Amino acid sequence: MTDTGSPAPALTEDERPGSSRGHGRVGYGFYGRWTPLALGLVLIATLLAIGVYDQRRGPASDPPVRPLAFGTLAPDVAVTLLDGRQLNLADLRGNIIVLNFWASWCEPCRSESPLLQEIAAAGEIAGRPVRVVGIGLKADTDEDARTFVQEFGLTYPIGRDTGGSAGPFGPIQLAFQIPDRYPATVFIDEHGSIVAVHTGELTRPILEAYIERMPA
Repeated sequence: MTDTGSPAPALTEDERPGSSRGHGRVGYGFYGRWTPLALGLVLIATLLAIGVYDQRRGPASDPPVRPLAFGTLAPDVAVTLLDGRQLNLADLRGNIIVLNFWASWCEPCRSESPLLQEIAAAGEIAGRPVRVVGIGLKADTDEDARTFVQEFGLTYPIGRDTGGSAGPFGPIQLAFQIPDRYPATVFIDEHGSIVAVHTGELTRPILEAYIERMPA
């Protein structure tokens, strides 16, 4: 009698074609051997998508890296004010300039606006002439910016940083290399040099300390 050998072991539930046991677990079930390949393809597709997104953003969409070095001459930018007049920063030479970058949706910007109006109305701190200039961000809207100005009764020169190349940052913000954090305030001395850049809400002690520490 010929020995036919031991019978082949029965397939387990996980090994049977069409088995749903282990479904959803990596490496289990009939299709488990394809899982590493599938994960690899998903990872590659994700990395390619990120690369395409970064290329679409382009350099025009990247925020400025850091403010200009202290002691450098401030760019002589021209600000088109909300009333249509044009203001050149160089025309304010001989005054300390408080150049404030703001947006209507920025809560710290709203909180510091009454202080900036007080300083602008006084026109001086510690006997030194001070001029406040507001720069509304390009990412804002003209309607919201005007509503903001009216709400707080702001009378100092204010314009919006529009124009320039595509992207959320206007030419004035790019010229001063202001980081993507608001509010941001540039302090320029009477000689036209940048002496400090403050990001975040200004308070009276902070603002006065910046000005009082400026060399005459």
